[in-house]
Amino acid sequence: MKLKSIVVSLAVVVPSWAHAQNAVTNADTQEVIETIRGDEAKTQAYCDSIKLGDQIELADQKGENTEELNRKMDQLAAKLGPEYGALMEDYRDIDPSTPAGQEAGARIQTTIEALNKLCGPTARRSGRD
Repeated sequence: MKLKSIVVSLAVVVPSWAHAQNAVTNADTQEVIETIRGDEAKTQAYCDSIKLGDQIELADQKGENTEELNRKMDQLAAKLGPEYGALMEDYRDIDPSTPAGQEAGARIQTTIEALNKLCGPTARRSGRD
């Protein structure tokens, strides 16, 4: 699954304070992990978003309309909460050519890997597109 499709879909839940953040901190990433890990409904929504992201990617490759799938992704994104949306927005805005961007990207990727583990061994591991 491509992380890009999740990031785009999650942009709708980003609060305005996320744009004011200059760097992704360990505290930010830990908050997201604990928020999703500590809520069964959010954990399920995250795992469902991974599966749905795979479906969106496949439909895109086939040239199929993904409007309904993206609508479902938006619904799942809303369930994950503003902290996750803000983190994904920050991820999208990172400049990977800078040391700070590489560090922030690594923190977020580690967070995604930790969340993927909540979904079991069949969860695909995403990389930055």
